[in-house]
Amino acid sequence: MQHEKLSITGGAPWLTRRRALFLGACAAALLPLAYMLLWWNRFTGLSDGAFLMYGRQVLAGCVPYHDFHLPFPPLSVLKTAALIEVFGSLLVVPRLLAVLERTCLSAALFCWLASAFRLRDALLGTVVAMIVFCGDFADQLGSYHHDSVFLSVAAGICATWLLRQAPSRRRLAALCCGLFCGLAMLTKQTTGAGITLTLFAVILLSYEPSGKEASLASVAAMFSAGWALPIAAAGVWLFHAGALASAIGTIFGKGTSSKGPLATVLMRPIRGPLLDGLHTESWLAALFLMAGAWLLLRGSEARPRLAPVLSKALAVACLGVAACEAYRASLFDIEAFGIFLGLFLAFAVSANYLLRRCIGPLDASQKRMWVISATSFAVAYMLSLSWTVYQPMAVPSLAFLICFALAQTDRTRLRSWLRLGITAGALVTILMAVFLKLAQPYGWVSWMEPPVWNATAVPHLPELRGMRLSPATIDTLETATAAIRSACAPGERLFAYPYAPLLHVLSDRPPATFSYLPWFDVTPDYVAERDAGLLLGRPPCAIAYLELLPEITAASERLYRGRADSGQRVLVRAIGTLAKSYRVLFVREFSGLGTLTIYGRPAAPTPPATQSP
Repeated sequence: MQHEKLSITGGAPWLTRRRALFLGACAAALLPLAYMLLWWNRFTGLSDGAFLMYGRQVLAGCVPYHDFHLPFPPLSVLKTAALIEVFGSLLVVPRLLAVLERTCLSAALFCWLASAFRLRDALLGTVVAMIVFCGDFADQLGSYHHDSVFLSVAAGICATWLLRQAPSRRRLAALCCGLFCGLAMLTKQTTGAGITLTLFAVILLSYEPSGKEASLASVAAMFSAGWALPIAAAGVWLFHAGALASAIGTIFGKGTSSKGPLATVLMRPIRGPLLDGLHTESWLAALFLMAGAWLLLRGSEARPRLAPVLSKALAVACLGVAACEAYRASLFDIEAFGIFLGLFLAFAVSANYLLRRCIGPLDASQKRMWVISATSFAVAYMLSLSWTVYQPMAVPSLAFLICFALAQTDRTRLRSWLRLGITAGALVTILMAVFLKLAQPYGWVSWMEPPVWNATAVPHLPELRGMRLSPATIDTLETATAAIRSACAPGERLFAYPYAPLLHVLSDRPPATFSYLPWFDVTPDYVAERDAGLLLGRPPCAIAYLELLPEITAASERLYRGRADSGQRVLVRAIGTLAKSYRVLFVREFSGLGTLTIYGRPAAPTPPATQSP
């Protein structure tokens, strides 16, 4: 199969599989790249530049977890600090790197899927998944969420290389797999832990050495060594800085309390749709579609055994409910529907291979499918612990869903119609994802960017060099930055609430609190309450306060505090106390979504002039 000749006319084969794979990888990389180039430098927002802010503080000698609160592992911060050291504090530099990473991810994902599915199916699945992957409105194109997916897919590719039928260098594959898992752990703890445990378990259960091949013990040892290399390096650095204990407590201990109780976090993919009303219709549509498809495609030997008439009746009922719920969800929620469907399918397929392995050995193709499906589920599920459903979950699960569904059509008499329907659904998903992204390239909290075709002006702030933004965005940022600089001398500290790191970057003023990003699921209550006392005891030179709508606060506390008051309220009260004695320097309302006010500390009274005797 790997050397199968492909021919279009039936004459001499002109296109080998290797050449087709290369051309497919180029197409899979270039199509998402062309899409990203439409908008990659045409947006920004108050929540942009978080890693630039962190990176600056690291270069200034501050240590994460010791000198400032960091709610995730430090790899992305250290990577951004290195970029600042070389290129300066330009927002476009991390974005350029992210565009390059995602282009490489597209090509790698295509090649990985092409090892198990038809090339054309792998290309369609990759392009759809990557376009959806880039569609998160809060994506700054330098996100640790997306970085963790890139590293997890790389680990999955190495695991496939390790488990294929007759590979060479098995120990090297195990070492690389462990290394990428360790790097994912240093990027985002949930995704890193999920992919590490998943792939290690799949390797232990699937690896069957024969002859002089590497033993299972040596493969496990090399995986562990690769995983330990980056973890140990970061641990030694933090230990010498006196921050190791606080880092462990923040990343894995009480620092995670901002997300809510552990049981609530682990059940978020279910609680969100059923209890919190988040994409409920899409969740139900995906669940019933999965059930209906399984009933139609299940073999006669599958358990529980059902009469053919009953099985078809149940399938029709499930598909009917799925159609009704999909109609209720509307076309604008098609991305969430596809992501849920990919999550459910990846879980079902990986669980099926686990059961098969418990019964007997798997062949090479089954092992490959198990790795792909298990990686897809681990990544999607662990990302959903941060938010019920959002676009980074699409890779690789949505790509796997499309490829697997197209492959399953060969088992039915309606093969042509089903393939046409799946392809049409994939194309509609692409069109909706592109339209939504271009119409609103960025939006978070109360800041919503206008469509990319409005981003035509050149900003004057040096950190925004290389970008094109809307005139309204430029006016807001430049005026707000000038107000902050007028109130703060160089080196004085600014407090920006609730989540406005861009103002720290543009004004070149460091944060005034231990937590640099005060927000409900980022800052634990005990840190917020301590920061409130710090503000009152050491008032900052200026306060940038974005007043949140009451429904945003209520929704966030419902999701992360079980409807209890959060420490964010203590911070807001501290701001109110300080604002009574501060001067109002800048006010801007964002179309009814909230009001940004910048307060400046009152100038010290000038002592009266003394007269000479």
